[in-house]
Amino acid sequence: MWWLGPCASWSCVSDVAPASSSRKSDWVDLRPLSAGALSASQSQSPRPGLYTARHRVTQELAALKVLDRRLLRQRATRRRLRQEVRVLQLARGHQNLLQLHEAKAVGARVELAFELARGGEVMRRLRSERDASRVLQQAAHGLQFLHERGVVHGEVRPEHLLFSDDE
Repeated sequence: MWWLGPCASWSCVSDVAPASSSRKSDWVDLRPLSAGALSASQSQSPRPGLYTARHRVTQELAALKVLDRRLLRQRATRRRLRQEVRVLQLARGHQNLLQLHEAKAVGARVELAFELARGGEVMRRLRSERDASRVLQQAAHGLQFLHERGVVHGEVRPEHLLFSDDE
């Protein structure tokens, strides 16, 4: 099983100002997934980047995209973030699309918590044409689901195709 993240990589940060806001994050034990990120042990307030994190209450692991809230001062950035969150909300429940747990403003940053795709990028694990065919079929199902809802992904590329686990 794989997931197609509408904007799973840090490079395609979009624009939506989360409705909820608080001073304390629900996510702890941050570990960097992207080069620019610092772990929570190195910094009280994590730098913008992509992390793995554990939910304070449920202990669930997730991918946490951290953004500098000051970026939302720009209208275009707010619009892109809103669009990203809307698309992720439309994708809820589809087995081949990355799931958004929450979008929240926390102090000087914005956090987007995603389902963690533990299996990594598809291109690192394809072993045969049969594997590639199966992955492409699943990608097509996810894209069809989005297209039926008026969404065009716009950035379909191998690094946006992720395995959910080490199947």
